[in-house]
Amino acid sequence: MGLLIVLVTGIAVAGTVAFVVFSQPRLVWQDSAEHSRWFWFAWIAVSVAVGVAPAAAGVVSDGVAAVWLTACCAFAALQPALWTDVLEVRRDVARRRRVLLEKRESEEARVEAGRVRWQGD
Repeated sequence: MGLLIVLVTGIAVAGTVAFVVFSQPRLVWQDSAEHSRWFWFAWIAVSVAVGVAPAAAGVVSDGVAAVWLTACCAFAALQPALWTDVLEVRRDVARRRRVLLEKRESEEARVEAGRVRWQGD
């Protein structure tokens, strides 16, 4: 039963990380991330598969399989380069929003300035 809990938890953590990667805007990811989203998906999938393989084959005891699966899922989810890519994408999204808002504000100010009507003396 303990191995099943570790399996479900490990896959849930790896799935959450994959969701975080794939929930980022695709075009921004292509512009600012070092690795592709599919690279990280493959990284996570292979790491989880390597973690599940000994337990599925019955080669090791449940305790050892649980430790191995936990280590493989942590290896998949805690890659510094993965999180650097995610943070770079988030920074780029924030920068693009800030530039867009500044552009809108300057356009609105220009429109308001054009509407001012002076009354002649």
